Amino acid sequence: MNRRNVLQTLGAFPFLHARLHGQSTRPNILFLMTDEHRHDAVGYTNAAVKTPHLDALAKDGIAFTNAYSTSPSCVPARAAIYTGRYPSQCGAPTYITYLPSHETTFMSRLRAAGYHTAAIGKQHFGQSTVARGYDYEDLIDADGAERNDSYTRHLRSAGVKAAQLREPAGRFAFRWNGDPRLHLDSWIGERAVEYLRDKCPRGIPWFLTVSFHGPHQPFDGLGLPSDRQYKDVALPRPVATAADLAGKPPHFADIAGRSGNLSPQEIGAIRRAYYSKITWIDGKIGELIATLRGRGEYDNTLIVFTADHGDYMGDYGMVYKAQYVSESLMRIPMLVKPPVAGFQPRTEPAFVQNFDIAPTSLAAAGLPIPADMSARDLSPFWKDAGAARRTLCFLDAHGIQGVRDTRWKLVHYRDRDYGELYDLAADPHERRNLWDMPSAQPQKLRLRQELLNHLLAILPRSEAQWNKGAPSI
Repeated sequence: MNRRNVLQTLGAFPFLHARLHGQSTRPNILFLMTDEHRHDAVGYTNAAVKTPHLDALAKDGIAFTNAYSTSPSCVPARAAIYTGRYPSQCGAPTYITYLPSHETTFMSRLRAAGYHTAAIGKQHFGQSTVARGYDYEDLIDADGAERNDSYTRHLRSAGVKAAQLREPAGRFAFRWNGDPRLHLDSWIGERAVEYLRDKCPRGIPWFLTVSFHGPHQPFDGLGLPSDRQYKDVALPRPVATAADLAGKPPHFADIAGRSGNLSPQEIGAIRRAYYSKITWIDGKIGELIATLRGRGEYDNTLIVFTADHGDYMGDYGMVYKAQYVSESLMRIPMLVKPPVAGFQPRTEPAFVQNFDIAPTSLAAAGLPIPADMSARDLSPFWKDAGAARRTLCFLDAHGIQGVRDTRWKLVHYRDRDYGELYDLAADPHERRNLWDMPSAQPQKLRLRQELLNHLLAILPRSEAQWNKGAPSI
């Protein structure tokens, strides 16, 4: 290859040119994720929840107050995160579907571009044979299952099983009665600290995802040291109750029946266990951030924190999640600490979604964003004031598809005459379904049109021209 070819190659990859000239233009990327974590279960939006380390991270970055998942379930939400494509677009639209092998994860793209990539904790690739794209893996997808991951081996060496470390505190909450260091989220946090301290390479950019199992059930935060912070604290109670299920589509009765009309006392215990678990994870995040600072790499690291989806957590008298696109499940916490020293923090009300981590990471690495990636790069939010803001947010639960704007939300059910329509400005807790309300029909028609346009736009090759010289439609 002659000099001209070398320079042309470097021109296509600016970061290679920078490296040869002793510059460091590519930031490290730390992706922190929790599981089943509601938008209002962090301290910087809800003072009842104790998350001092996430609060500190928010003070160095952008806290997005209207962040959403693409899906209310782990597998499809994570498939979208890994590909930057909606679950129905990337071939994993349900809990029992998995990423097809022909899909490409953004981690694979980073790895091919010279990033050292690593994953610790929950990933939920399941039976997928897709190339995950990690140089280093310590994957732990479940708590208490008989498997051979590092956590199970850790418990085996301690002579215990996960079920022995907790006891029921009612129907849904659990009390941790073992050594807190044996908790799954303790193990994930400690493994991440160990990796960053002892194994993460220096001199090349790296990507590390640390994905905690909690606050996903089992809600076993009672009895952890963090639980002391919630003693005698009046926790916020749900605004929406079981009575508000009237008028919703009939399948809401399924999860309501499994929740069995939660009592106020049960909801209080569940929320306390849930918040305590979040606070425990927050402590592990604090240790990880301290380790990052100890490496001298905090300022040059892009940090993204978010969750895969939420939890009803007592709303409508229900707990857990399933095939619903309620705000309780779809709205999540999300914050970004840019790789910028002395960044002036702010809150941002624009719609963002958790799968935006894919194009954001690629842009940070100086890589092109594929045309079939529906997610959006978030870097304009910290690079300039002219970031394009979504006017619509789309929600994907396979046969249930949702769309919301800054005021209204529509949920379409395939092959059904019923659906959901809410005026979120007047009814933020989705207590009154306006689907059949005559005065709301113009909004219903408008949002159905927006949803149809979206579904057509994410079809394969939707961007392709019809023919050379063909008129635009």
